[in-house]
Amino acid sequence: MHEDEELERFIDARLKALPGRRAPETLRSSVMQAVRAGAARPWYARPWAAWPAAWRASSAVALLVAAVSVMSMTSMTSMPALPSVVEPLLAWGAWVMTPVRDVAAAVGTFSTVVEVMGRVIGQSILGVVLGLSVAMVAASALIGEAIRRVAFGETGV
Repeated sequence: MHEDEELERFIDARLKALPGRRAPETLRSSVMQAVRAGAARPWYARPWAAWPAAWRASSAVALLVAAVSVMSMTSMTSMPALPSVVEPLLAWGAWVMTPVRDVAAAVGTFSTVVEVMGRVIGQSILGVVLGLSVAMVAASALIGEAIRRVAFGETGV
């Protein structure tokens, strides 16, 4: 155990005696270029905490409205203990989200139709391709056997 501590102190002293490493000359210019590029980005491309206060407040309100709209589409509207302030927001959210819900239902129906059509067409095409593949493998095997018999002069079964 004593040797380990001595070795550790020796290595520590040697490492501390090494000169500090200098950064490459190109590093400073590339870091400054990255800082300038970050500062040149528009406010909406920066992290949310760096947005102007008015835009942060607006986005927080929009998020609240979206959350209330989603809540209005769920069973939370039947909760008896909702505060009176939330009820108008839920009603407004339901009014806003009704067309969105209708469009989402239409898109869902369309995607189901496309999926069923893809399965029907895919299965029929898959059957044709599989059948052709089996026929080609069988034909290749027969032709290979025929060539082998001709090449080696075999006749008969």
